[in-house]
Amino acid sequence: MGTGYCYGCMEHIVTYPCPKCGYTPAHSLTPYALQPGTILNGKYLVGKVLGQGGFGITYIGFDLQLQRKVAIKEYYPAGLLNRKAESSEVIWYASEVSQEARRSGQDMVIQVVIQDTVILQSGRIVPGNQVTELSLAAGMVGKLLPGGYDGKFVIHYYDPETGEKAIVNAEIPIKITVKE
Repeated sequence: MGTGYCYGCMEHIVTYPCPKCGYTPAHSLTPYALQPGTILNGKYLVGKVLGQGGFGITYIGFDLQLQRKVAIKEYYPAGLLNRKAESSEVIWYASEVSQEARRSGQDMVIQVVIQDTVILQSGRIVPGNQVTELSLAAGMVGKLLPGGYDGKFVIHYYDPETGEKAIVNAEIPIKITVKE
């Protein structure tokens, strides 16, 4: 394991199975995904796959500098590329559609939503850039009472050339705790 974090929940751990979430490394046998334990840009520890869709794979992660859990979204358009076994290197197919996807990428906006209300939102994120923090949306200060909420982590995709919103977006259910 080496990092001291469970790749399932990103809590401190000494040995598997994780006493908090029950995760064991055998749970992460997704051949095309990044391997749990991969470190990106010397800063982000990759954990298990949380979800996947037509445009990418979402992982639980840990920011090693800020010492907090994060979600890592990898641009991985289905059917247009593949990953070398046990590697972070991807191989793009030679088709014209695949090569266009590789060149264009997509801009995105990240939101955290509770009861159809956006509480956190990033600005437009260009491929290759990272979000280090999100601020409360306008008017949200003082509106959320302490407690637990069911929410969702939403990623909206946009064409970088036209600015048009993509038809396919990603939503991941999350639990949100507001503290005083």
